Amino acid sequence: MRIATLFTQQNAVKTLLARQNDVQTTQTQIATGRQNLNPADDPVAAARELDLTRTLSATEQFQDNITQARARLQIEESALSGTENLIFRAKELTIQAANDPLSSADRIAIKQEVDQLLDELASLANTRGPNGEFIFSGEFSDQPAFALDAETGRYEYQGGINRRLVAIGSERQVADNDLGYNVFSAIPSDAPDANEDGQRSLLNTLTTLSQALGGTFDNPPASITGTRMLRFGADYSVNNTSFTVTSDIGTATVTLNSDFNDLDSMVQEINDQLINNGSIPLFGLVSVDSGIRARANGNQLEFVSITPGADSSVRIDAGGGSFLTDAGFNDGESDTGVDVNQAAIQGGGDLSFGIDYSANPTQFSLSGDTGPVDIRLNGNFTNNLDGPGGLIDAINGQIPPDSNLQARAVNGKVEFISLTTGTESRVRIDPISGSFLNDAGFTNGQTGSPLHTQTNAALTDLDNALSRILEVRTSVGARLRSLDNQENFNADFILDTQVSLSATRDVDLTEAITRLNAQNVALQAAQQTFTRVQNLSLFNFL
Repeated sequence: MRIATLFTQQNAVKTLLARQNDVQTTQTQIATGRQNLNPADDPVAAARELDLTRTLSATEQFQDNITQARARLQIEESALSGTENLIFRAKELTIQAANDPLSSADRIAIKQEVDQLLDELASLANTRGPNGEFIFSGEFSDQPAFALDAETGRYEYQGGINRRLVAIGSERQVADNDLGYNVFSAIPSDAPDANEDGQRSLLNTLTTLSQALGGTFDNPPASITGTRMLRFGADYSVNNTSFTVTSDIGTATVTLNSDFNDLDSMVQEINDQLINNGSIPLFGLVSVDSGIRARANGNQLEFVSITPGADSSVRIDAGGGSFLTDAGFNDGESDTGVDVNQAAIQGGGDLSFGIDYSANPTQFSLSGDTGPVDIRLNGNFTNNLDGPGGLIDAINGQIPPDSNLQARAVNGKVEFISLTTGTESRVRIDPISGSFLNDAGFTNGQTGSPLHTQTNAALTDLDNALSRILEVRTSVGARLRSLDNQENFNADFILDTQVSLSATRDVDLTEAITRLNAQNVALQAAQQTFTRVQNLSLFNFL
């Protein structure tokens, strides 16, 4: 077989380059720590490496989410702890304020501290998170959860309705905040100015308490508030809607047929119709003020009577379209106002069927702001509580006009009220003889005054708020523990994934260095061989 000199040279060069490429590849593997330098080296391993890398990146993001969620929840826990301490102090001040021996100056001093607590509570309710967001505002974290309405003097919730959920695992989310409405607003309350759902904001509890300590007792008008958020308005340009609102003054039917971009524009249109298109059927008046106003209560729509106190009422009834559903009203939903500037005490006993004192007369004392009045009952009032000659007539007949006291029947129960309003309004009942207090359900020395009404309501509200804060703190603690557990799980998962990724991607340095040494020897041999092959020529033998 004939072997040409050119072929021998080319073969030697090819071998030399191959050995150099082997050395270079191994050196690159050692330098980068990677087994496969290109996907083409091992397509299956490359695909697996990509999948493991994505999984690892997602899990590391979950860990970052856990860190951020923990920071937000820890800030929330701090705010809740501060709120709890504040409530305890507010309860102490409320109990002090309810003491009759306190002077007006003492109550003003208490009011000043309550005002400080109110400012502190507003700050806690508007606590910011680590990135400057308001943690109690839900999805509207760029604005404060609560704001003071200059018109009503009340704090209104203006945050969102959805908590922020953060992914902490491939199939797991956790809420890293709580809605201020649930924490501070939706507090069960029996207060006179509680809303139609029997709730009052903790902020407004302290506001009312401060006003009462200062001798201000505003009679709240009737109002009803929708439960749905109308922050971004509604579009009725295609499907018109109508509804009827009735107050103690008149009624108005409102028709909406425009596209409203926000709640304020909707309120303006409704009020234009309430003011100009109302009617008072009793007097045959039309196109007059209906005595009702619409206003924004945070992100909700509210209807309120312009009449203050117990004489006010408001009701909404469906017409055509979807307005009531959109705004969160019930068909026929209604409310009446209350008088909070008059003292009143009500017995707990049911005297709907009257009572007979002809055989066993009874006597008791009523005290108001002008002094005590003794009442003696010795007649038969069976089946006659508040009719002519009944029990109520017998009591009122013995009360002098200048005493400013009056008895009345309320749902089968006896109630005594003071006709004096404001700080001086007061009524008290004490037994003298017989069983009237027990029969009517009064306690010995039972006392009523606007201040007592507000302080008693405030104490109940504060207890309810304390329970709510405890519930939320328990939930926050559970979520923090959940974050810890998930973080540990994610850390273990990251470690396992890194091990799998390393087995797929990383080069075995011991094997690679051994291989490199062998390849260097082969390269040196190839170089020496190439040198000798270059010298092979027949001309050397001429």
